[in-house]
Amino acid sequence: FKDAREFANKSIELDDSLAEAYVSLGLVKIFSQWDLEGAEKAFDRALELNSGDAGVHNAYSWYLAAAGKFDEAIETAKHALKLDPLSLAINNSLGDAYLNAGRYEEAIVQLDKTLELDPNFRSAIESKGWAQFFFGDTENAIKTFKKYHKKTKDPLKGISGLGYVYAKTGQHDKAYEIIDKLKQRQ
Repeated sequence: FKDAREFANKSIELDDSLAEAYVSLGLVKIFSQWDLEGAEKAFDRALELNSGDAGVHNAYSWYLAAAGKFDEAIETAKHALKLDPLSLAINNSLGDAYLNAGRYEEAIVQLDKTLELDPNFRSAIESKGWAQFFFGDTENAIKTFKKYHKKTKDPLKGISGLGYVYAKTGQHDKAYEIIDKLKQRQ
């Protein structure tokens, strides 16, 4: 994040008309600094510079979700999807926006649409597992998290969601097995 922040600021210094630089800066401010006010300013500038860019709207929807503005995040993600309906990332972001808003059935429907575009898109598989879990469908959540784990092709990756579901459903032995695997990653 330090490098991303430096490069985004350098890019803005060289040419302050690049929406992408402001998007990068906004994302750094959300994910590494939790500076929502600074992120909002960066995204406002990005939207001012390129209001027709699907990626700008997609990233802005992440800011809105982080700020707890879930309905706005969904509407912004829908707008991004209208601009680029075949983008896997944007399709997935709309599913995540529904998930963050607690609209789990809609999240599952959207994530299934994403997976129709690419059944191997790991982000959508993982998000679907969370949506299923929070919806109360723990049996399918476990199946989906196992599928996600298998797609990583690494015995130590893609297992935290599975461990969480095991723990929450009283399958403590399996949850501890996951914890042991996670410790191996250190």
